[in-house]
Amino acid sequence: MKRAKAKNTASKKYYISEKQLERIKQKVTKEVTDKVCLLFMVSAMDEYKLDEEQLCKLMERVSRNTKYIDEKLVKMEEVRQIIEKNTGMKLTGWG
Repeated sequence: MKRAKAKNTASKKYYISEKQLERIKQKVTKEVTDKVCLLFMVSAMDEYKLDEEQLCKLMERVSRNTKYIDEKLVKMEEVRQIIEKNTGMKLTGWG
């Protein structure tokens, strides 16, 4: 009996342009940011017993700050430095 050989897909190479790569990176970044923001808001709601109005205000602020980062008006490193300056907490790996 002959056995079928499995295709070796690990060695298959794909080529994409820098522009395509940048789009992929932006899409992944946005998806991760959206998920993290959602988790943060749910956690804040639970921890601080926020009502609907307070949660909406928090969501608006997070959305606005996320937009600043998306539009490259502020860098994550700057956000990290502001948090460190105001709280003393060093957030390594968050930059």
